[in-house]
Amino acid sequence: DTRLSGFTIPKDTMVIACFRGMLMNSHDFPNPSKFDPERYLMDGKSKIPEAYNPFGFGRHRCMGDILGRQNLFVFITTVIQHFHFLPLQGEMPDDEPLDGATAAVKPFSAYIVPRHHD
Repeated sequence: DTRLSGFTIPKDTMVIACFRGMLMNSHDFPNPSKFDPERYLMDGKSKIPEAYNPFGFGRHRCMGDILGRQNLFVFITTVIQHFHFLPLQGEMPDDEPLDGATAAVKPFSAYIVPRHHD
């Protein structure tokens, strides 16, 4: 048995991390509900906070963590370079999470408009 933050956790209890709580906390990610890609830039270079752990942490971290992070970076930067993402008039996505073992948001509609590169 162990104690953590005032709670007793019996031996052999499976503890599951709350990824939403970790990735949306205002201490590590100021104004976490605001879409702000610049929070990950410093002096023109990408700067990922140590608290950013979408693939888990410790002994149970996903084996594909490094590959996943690289693929996320390439995919997201390519998509943002080529498209504008706009909310439908008067509608914003609901940031209330879906229940489940992994972090997910409720389905929503948006305009995805090609950028014009001149």
